[in-house]
Amino acid sequence: MNILGAGQCGTLLATMLAPQLRRIDLYERGRDPRDGAASAGRSINLALAARGIRALEAAKVMPRVKPLLIGDAAHAVVPFHGQGMNLAFEDCVLLEQILRELGPRWAQVFARYESIQMTNANAIADMALENHVEMRDTVRDPKFALQKVLAFELERRLPDRFIPRYSMVMFHAEIPYRVAKDRGAIQQSLLEQLTRNVDHLEQIDLDAATATVCAQLGPL
Repeated sequence: MNILGAGQCGTLLATMLAPQLRRIDLYERGRDPRDGAASAGRSINLALAARGIRALEAAKVMPRVKPLLIGDAAHAVVPFHGQGMNLAFEDCVLLEQILRELGPRWAQVFARYESIQMTNANAIADMALENHVEMRDTVRDPKFALQKVLAFELERRLPDRFIPRYSMVMFHAEIPYRVAKDRGAIQQSLLEQLTRNVDHLEQIDLDAATATVCAQLGPL
């Protein structure tokens, strides 16, 4: 296997796949930072989209290369959830797990990987944008503050059912991004319902709220 790019994602992938493959060649154009000061520059997100794929096809590269994109090359995620590198590392873990299960049947490996991780990548990309809007527009809204207080109380009462979406993303690696997004949408709807026409937590029947959550959310 040849891996082009010895950054964080490429080196981790090579390390994880090495026990299963006879040889991995890892290529990097940049200087080895151990040989001297690392070059300065900006970190940016890159994604191969339809225009880039069309260019590769025009160059007659795609039929021979059959690339699988992982890391920043596959998903340009805005930085407002701090998950770009974490998603790239999860790409490596998932690819290694599928390869261990299926062996080097690459067409099947790539298809399985894409069917699973595409939904996770789309989910965290959406949530990162939504988190930016939340930080920009709602954090000073009293209703938003009330919903946060209620969410923490529901989490205290139902730690296996109600976990705030931000916590699912940031602190629960066992919960896939797509699950966090889907459950987060249900939870937000519940919070809006339970805080309608009230201004303080004391005005909410917490026992009834707990029962409502249990009726709509199963255990994680």
